[in-house]
Parts: sequence; structure tokens; C-alpha cells
Amino acid sequence: MGGEVLRGRTAVLSVVLAAFALTMFAGASFGMVGAPTVRKAAQSGYQLVFGTGFFMGDPLDKVAPKFPDVKFAGIDVNYNTDLPSKPANVRGIQFKEQEAGYLVGYMAGLVLKQQPGPDIASAIGANTVPAIVRYFGGYRAGVKKADPKATVILSYANDPTFSDQAKCKEVALNQISQKTQIIFAVAGGCGLGALDQAKAQGLWGIGVDSDQLYLGPEMLTSALKDVAKAVYLTSQEFKKSPANFKTGFNKVFNVKNGGIGYGKVSAKLKNRAAIIKKVNAIKKLIAAGKIVPPAK
Repeated sequence: MGGEVLRGRTAVLSVVLAAFALTMFAGASFGMVGAPTVRKAAQSGYQLVFGTGFFMGDPLDKVAPKFPDVKFAGIDVNYNTDLPSKPANVRGIQFKEQEAGYLVGYMAGLVLKQQPGPDIASAIGANTVPAIVRYFGGYRAGVKKADPKATVILSYANDPTFSDQAKCKEVALNQISQKTQIIFAVAGGCGLGALDQAKAQGLWGIGVDSDQLYLGPEMLTSALKDVAKAVYLTSQEFKKSPANFKTGFNKVFNVKNGGIGYGKVSAKLKNRAAIIKKVNAIKKLIAAGKIVPPAK
């Protein structure tokens, strides 16, 4: 996620951003580290400060009211539930991850139907954080839409750092013992351990948030969450009219507005063009509101 934010940041030439990556806080107390960092950014004269990650809700809730002339935006922060004091100068930025999960799940279901072996797909999350729960809800529904007979295994690695590859590898091995054919890793750096194990077993892997096809042709596709676009558009909106920049609500990015989608598809996939065509048809139905993927 941090890399996506930085790419969005570099696209904005005249707006100063303070961006926070989840990896900065691995293994530390998010509240203790986050609040001082947000406060420092606000004190440094920045007019718009971004806090990235669900764990930034508490720091933003504590710091933002003390800097009423500064605007704050919280990536993955839900204004309605993560900010008890409801600071008027904060905007929550949310994503409908369930839509991305549905798209890659639908593709996974199509793959299960056409290849030999059991119709079993799985997903691994780092923890039960809201974004991962939404990914899981959409993924399971998407698989079942394409292949009603499929079994979907959902597991958590219980990794608070989002970086312990060994934990995700262990969960992947357990899923492989249950005959999964496709593993969707929704766990940050931890997920790399699961994807490596899927590759070693000759199984498909599915990436998350950014396009992870670079990991190899065994990557079926990736569930995309365009944080860079969210940062860029939010910053451009602020730049256009700082005085009229609205806060106190959630801005939601989804398939319809281009904030959610799926990545490149492996060249190894049999019937690749036909499958992509079917997934794109589902994508259009989601954008039109004719399919509403479940959030859990």
C-alpha cells in the first residue's frame, strides 16, 4: 500500500502530502507512533495530511481537532466508525474491496471449472481487519457465482505485522493439504509466503492491492485497489479549492469510479481471452449496480 501512496504522491507536483505506509509501524504501537507523526506533519505547515491504514483512525481522531486549519484524509479510515470525536476537518477514504474480491473470485471460479482437479479455492488474510473481511466476502461470492459447486476456504494468519511470511506459508500449507487449487493472498508482505508456497506446488496465486504479476506467470491476476489514484484525485481536489475541500464524510472508491479493479492476467492461463471477456462483463454489471458483491 505504501508504494501506491508514493506513486500518487509523485503525481501531485504542487501539493505537499504527508503519507504513512503500514510498514513504517510494523511491530510497534500504532497509536503511540502514529499520533506524534501526524502531529509533526500538521505542525510542519502542510495544508493536507494523509494518514494511510485503518490503524490511523485513533491518531487522526486525537490530533486533527487540535489543528482546525489543516485538512486530513485517512486512507482506509472510516469516518463514521473509526473517529469517535468526529473531527470536522477529516475525510475518510474508503474502498469497496469486495468488488475487487468478486472480480478475482469470479475469475478463479472460471479457472476451477475448466481445469482438472477439485473445485477448491482459498484466501489468506493477515487479520480480520475491515478491508480484508470485505475482500473475503467478495471473493467467496465471486467464486461461487462462476462455479456454484466450488468450495472456498477462508483463513487468517493472525499476523499483526502484515510481514511475517512464515505465518502465511504455514496457513497456505494447511490449505494445500485441503486440496486448494488457487490461493488469494490478502496479507501484505505476509502474503508473499503464501504465494511462494502456491508457486512451489504448481498452484495459481492471486495478488492484492497492486498488480503482482511481476512475481511470476503462476500469478493468475491481482485484486486492485488504486490508492495512488485516490491520493492523486483527493490532492487535486484540494489544490483546486482548499477553502471548499469537503471533510466530515467518507469518499468511497469503487469499480464505477475506477478506484477498484483487477490486474494483468497470466499469459499461461488457458482460454485467457475468453475468461477476461467474461470477467469484464461482470465488471460492467458491478459498475451498473446490477451485481452488488457482499462486504462479508
